[in-house]
Amino acid sequence: MIVFQSCTKEDPPVNSIHNARGIAAVANNNYSLQYFFLALQVTNYVPLLTEPGPFTVFAPANEAFNSLGVDARGAIQSNAALVGQIIPYHIYPGVLKLDDLGEGRNQVFTMQNEMTAYVSHMKNDRESLVTINGVPVQPKGFEASNGLVYTTQALLQPTQQLTLAELISNDASFTFFSVALQHSGLADLLEESGELTVFAPMNSAFEARGIFTTDEIKSMSPDELKPLVLSHIAEGRQYLYDYIMMADVTTQRYTETMLDGKEASIQLLPNYSWISQTGFRGISISKPDNSGGLNTSEILIESHIGRTANNGVLHGISTVLRP
Repeated sequence: MIVFQSCTKEDPPVNSIHNARGIAAVANNNYSLQYFFLALQVTNYVPLLTEPGPFTVFAPANEAFNSLGVDARGAIQSNAALVGQIIPYHIYPGVLKLDDLGEGRNQVFTMQNEMTAYVSHMKNDRESLVTINGVPVQPKGFEASNGLVYTTQALLQPTQQLTLAELISNDASFTFFSVALQHSGLADLLEESGELTVFAPMNSAFEARGIFTTDEIKSMSPDELKPLVLSHIAEGRQYLYDYIMMADVTTQRYTETMLDGKEASIQLLPNYSWISQTGFRGISISKPDNSGGLNTSEILIESHIGRTANNGVLHGISTVLRP
């Protein structure tokens, strides 16, 4: 006797469509996002991005991972813990359509790691630009079955849980300026919640002024140091691209008022050889001092756009802006 058994077809898994057409699959099938997909694999974020979501991912292009070292692939594979801290900062747990994003600077969004990211949609008579933490975002994204993928030019560093004072004190290249902050009594200013933009001179900038040790800074009185420190700080959260978009489109200049009450001139630097999102290679900041001199420092896009703190933005400069 032949016994016939009924065959039942199981329903496909809920996330099966996302395995084929979800965000992880989009990254895997896009050559310019191969390092990002490798980072997802190494940090075990592929399963999350095959779930229904929805998610919006700001995926760094392959070139962005060069900041990890010459051998980007090897650096990703050998630094899973570090990369694991970075990847969730690129994932927004929801739909964020840039086409629908209203115009405004530093709009706050909470990312997958529960840290804040700052998304700007800026326009002037020359162009429009979208950035996240000051990093340009390609406005046309990839649609996935469980969300959207936008490409960025750089990695987003989840340092925003640190204050400006902590970013400066933790970086050995700002030791002299950190001592000046402490000895002037203004360190607490950079610990507070009000947003500020700091143009911090690197140690070499002080050495160029004939100051070779921190003891020389400590020998200066707090009253002497306060105007020096305040001449490097402005109100608000300004990344490099913010200044590029805020500058007058004709003069290519923006005037910033520093906390010492004096004005600094932000001049856009024309792009002659390096391809940037806006056609500019960076900015210069210039500020006259009491002796009639002009102190100027350049900040270039290819090396720096501004470091994110929870209370502002840190820029490193090569000149002391004397009051």
